[in-house]
Order: sequence, then C-alpha cells, then structure tokens
Amino acid sequence: MEFDRPGTRGVRGAPTGARQPEAAGGVRLRAAAHEPRGVRGLARRRARRAAAGVPAALGRAARIVAGRPRRRGAASGGRARHRRRGGLAVAATQPAPVVAITGAAGGIGSALARRWARDGAQLVLLDRDQDALDALAREFTAAGIEAVAIGCDITDEAACRAALRRVQEVFGRLDVLVNNAGITALAAFEHTAPATFRRLWEVNFLGAIHCTLPALPLLERSGGQVVVISSVAGFAPLLGRAAYAASKHALHGAFDTLRAEWAARGVGVTIVCPSYTDTAIVRRALDGAGRAGAAGDAPVASRMMAPSVLADRIVAGVRRRRRLLLPSWTARGAWWVSRVSGALYDRLMRRNQARMQGAVARWTDGSRGSDSRRAADSRPRPRSDSVGCSSR
Repeated sequence: MEFDRPGTRGVRGAPTGARQPEAAGGVRLRAAAHEPRGVRGLARRRARRAAAGVPAALGRAARIVAGRPRRRGAASGGRARHRRRGGLAVAATQPAPVVAITGAAGGIGSALARRWARDGAQLVLLDRDQDALDALAREFTAAGIEAVAIGCDITDEAACRAALRRVQEVFGRLDVLVNNAGITALAAFEHTAPATFRRLWEVNFLGAIHCTLPALPLLERSGGQVVVISSVAGFAPLLGRAAYAASKHALHGAFDTLRAEWAARGVGVTIVCPSYTDTAIVRRALDGAGRAGAAGDAPVASRMMAPSVLADRIVAGVRRRRRLLLPSWTARGAWWVSRVSGALYDRLMRRNQARMQGAVARWTDGSRGSDSRRAADSRPRPRSDSVGCSSR
C-alpha cells in the first residue's frame, strides 16, 4: 500500500466503486498493484508496440533471428529450476549428458568436443581418422572427462549402426547427436561432374541420415536433440559451390521434417548455418572432377570465424533448443536478404566474391581441365579421409 497525495480522494490502481481503505486522520491509501512485475512489464511492452503499429509476433521473430534469448518473467516461469549442462536442461541429480559428434577429429568437431567437455559432458567422438580421435580422447581422459573414440565412416550405414550400438552399450543413453562431418567442392555447376555431386551427397546428406536413424530411439528416451551443422549455402545459393549447396539444402528439408514429426516425442532438431569458418574443409575441397586441393592458396573469405567462437554459440543455441541457429551477423544478413530479395542477394554475393582476388574465377572457369567430368567418371572415388570429410 502507498499513500495517495494529500487532499485527493481518488485512489490510483483501484477499481471504480471499490471501497477505499483509510489510515489515521482520514488520509486515503493507494492500493498496490497485484500483478507480478514481469506481467506489468510485458503489458507495457505490448502496449508500446500496439501504439506504434508493430505486431507482437514481429518482436519475437526479430529476437529469434538475432539469436537473443527470450526475456525471463512470469510468462517464462521466472528463474529456471534446472541447471543446464551439455547444452540441455537437466535436473541436478541426473548424470552428465552424453554428446556424440561426427567429424570430431578436427575443425568444428573438435572445438565442439572441447566446449562440451568444459560443461562436464560425456563424449562420443566419431571420425575416420582413428589416430587423431585417440589423441583427442586421451586429452579428455587426462582431464577427467569420459570420452570414447569410435572410428566410423559415415558413408557406411552398417558402420554407423554399429557405432550407435556401442554408445548404447557404453553409456546406455544419448542426449545430443551432432551431425558435423562434411566435405565441399569448389566448381561452377557446369564444371562439376555427376560423380562429385554424388560424393558430396553421400557424405554431407546420407552420412547425417545414417547416423540419425539409429540414434532416434536413444534420443526419444532422453528427450534429446539432433544438431545439424549446415551452412549459409543451406538456405541460399553460394557462387562456385553448386554441389555443396545442393547437399546442404537437402539437409534442411529432411531435418525440418524430422523436427515436425518427432516434436511430440520430445526430440528437438537444431540446424546451424555458419558463414565462413577457419577450418580445413576448404583447404581440402574437391574440384569439379573430384580431385582434392581445389582452393590451393587462394583466399576464401576476408573474415572467418574461429571454431572455438562458433562452438560457444552452437552450445548456447542447443541449450535453448533453437530451430535455426544463425551464429554470425553475416549469416543473419544473408538469411534476411535472401528472403527479401533474391536478386539483391545474388548481386551482393557476386560483388563480395569479386573482392577475393579472382579465386572464384579460378574455381568456376574450368581451369583444372575441360575434361573434368570424364576424368571423374574414369578415376576411383577418393577416400573420405584424404579429402577432409572426417572433420570440418
């Protein structure tokens, strides 16, 4: 209760006709508001948006794209009652979450493993490079983190099923599956052989399918989450990477549908779309004929995100169970512009790539040989560990 101003009979905040309390001396009292503070603040924000003609849904959409968390208040239940570990909200009495990461030997995969290790997660490391996996697992074991290294070729469906059976035997559960392994190819559409399209499809798309299908029963029991490391090329074109963009677009279609189908069973899906990241995936890129080393020493982007920074943002997004995570301003800008005006996006993309000292021209003019398609069809398929599909 608060005192009203002397000499006034009205009581602010009291309903019309309500009996007003009086203090000694006949001074009327003002009734305190009964609404929680969070509700009053939410009502004020909605009133301001309504006065400005801004739909309430627009504010939520802007927060999602900007990657800002929802404000905590009465609508969100106040302070969380569970501590968050490993990117998931878990009760304090539950064991550390189990996180499986494909392509864990280097790049984004190893950065994610180290980030989740800091939260005390139990790690399942999957990669074709067994030596690098073993070294990483020893590093975690020495620090007191439980980690299991499993050599696995994600293009082999039977190997992926065997790896998930091993997870079931060792841990008995799985909380997060990160489909991270992938390769890229640098060549214009007309200079990309069908065999190269097929190779990227097998690694980038089918590899994620092979790992996810046997993991779904484990994820359902834990209310877990599938994380897909896609790219800006997953929702927009990328000059000189037709095969890569095709495989990433397919991931969005498949895993957006999986999210809708399994939401009622408690399984979430987060699709991450980074922009250029400083990893070996481009240095090991294929050319149109499927040969490694297409990029050479040419610059790929003027600015690239460090894998450790990206890992921090991915874990934060998984913790909030984001549907689509755009972890940089470049990715967010590309998302908005590509949807507002595809023609404008194409012009900006060509202008940006023109600054890269002719690198794209070398990828797209077929300088590696006009017979690239014939060469790709006649040569044996490259081993995945020699072209970098084992780690991004």
